[in-house]
Amino acid sequence: MRTLLLAALLTVAPVARAGQQLVVVLLPATGSNVPEPQIAAAGDVLRAHLEATGKFVVLRAGAGTAAAEATPAEAALAARSANASLAVAVHVARLADSAIVRLAAYGPDGGVLHTDQLGALGADDLDPALRRLADALAKGSRARQVAEIDTVTAREEAPLRKMVSSQAYGLRLGALLPVKRPDPDGTTGGPASLGLVWQYDARSWLADVSLEGFVSNLDSRRADRDRGGSLGIGLYLPLSRQDTGPYVGAGLAYAATRFDDRSGSGLQGRAAAGLLLGRLADVSVRVELGWFVNAFPIRQVGTDRDVYVNGGTVSLTLVSTDAARRRAYRHSRATGPQDLPRPLAAWPTLNLPRPREAGERVGERGLSASRIVNSPSRSAAHLNLPRPREAGERVGERGLSASSDIVGPHGSASAAGVQATASQEVDGCRACALESAAASSDGAEVPTPAHGGSVHARLLLPCCTSGGRARWGSAL
Repeated sequence: MRTLLLAALLTVAPVARAGQQLVVVLLPATGSNVPEPQIAAAGDVLRAHLEATGKFVVLRAGAGTAAAEATPAEAALAARSANASLAVAVHVARLADSAIVRLAAYGPDGGVLHTDQLGALGADDLDPALRRLADALAKGSRARQVAEIDTVTAREEAPLRKMVSSQAYGLRLGALLPVKRPDPDGTTGGPASLGLVWQYDARSWLADVSLEGFVSNLDSRRADRDRGGSLGIGLYLPLSRQDTGPYVGAGLAYAATRFDDRSGSGLQGRAAAGLLLGRLADVSVRVELGWFVNAFPIRQVGTDRDVYVNGGTVSLTLVSTDAARRRAYRHSRATGPQDLPRPLAAWPTLNLPRPREAGERVGERGLSASRIVNSPSRSAAHLNLPRPREAGERVGERGLSASSDIVGPHGSASAAGVQATASQEVDGCRACALESAAASSDGAEVPTPAHGGSVHARLLLPCCTSGGRARWGSAL
């Protein structure tokens, strides 16, 4: 209904027009957990995209941003005050790196004529998201339906997340009990079967792929044994989510069989019911009863009439979960996803070294060497900076006060010096060295420690380039 009202408003003569364009008033932009300058910029970008559609003349109402979203009554008052046909409001709500951009259009009577929203992954996604919201408002459509080649967002570009299914493999032992055979007078036997099974547990359903063969020679009067093989797929519905529970299912297989000196091949339908033991463990067992029906005919002995062999089945299946895959999954959970795009990075975190404890000698528990370490999520650069020296404190009294301090032997300068690890870059941030007094242009000095040894140091400070994606600003 809202879409029809908006379409009528855009196609029929509206209350207020400037030529052939609809006059709209843009309310102050609002946001949650988003820096205010970005909220204000979102309102400006939306205004530009609304005007670019060629269907709107946009008027601003009040300041660029507001502390809270406007109510329908406030939006209606703004529309009537500006003699506009629509009052448009935009709100950006952010959680971590993801955000929802919501647009709403109100009529002069306070009615909600249009609401739409689109996801964004980072500040760079605001521009295409706002453009699609503006195009959808102009067309009376939805933002998801008006995407173009240059308005696909990074959030839509990211791979879809999938639930991990449990994979297991094992053996199946069983028997076929044919009820209807090609030879009515033949001995009813139960060919034994042995097969390999690959099983998948997708929580709400189970599936397996089986490769089986069977053979029997229960009738001593015949030299030709009952034998055959099949390749099948089965789908099962667990009736319980507990460790032990029943299930039902059906399947389809391609089978080649020979019963009573009569051969045939084709599709074979299956139905089964059973009990699953140890579903929550690495090893599980399935006890199953089933029925099979060959969809291909075999000539009956003596009459040459078509016979569709069918009968019962009984089986015991033992499967074990892929341990290597489970270890890889646990490792990925511990280290974070390595193959997903990282359009945004958190601001670098500055880790200050610990203070030297009472009675601890300088360097006894390791030098405070600056280095860049990837966090487990690979989304932040950790730059270790030395603490500032307190008033009246001698150099080296509470630990080395310069990054990667190396005290030369016999109180002399180390010949090797210190090489700052400034080449490694993480998410557009790297360590920039602050030279010692001998090479520094700003007169920074590295004083001599109390024990008389010389200190060679380069203080590493965080330097972030603008080559990466735009960042939201302060972290949560």
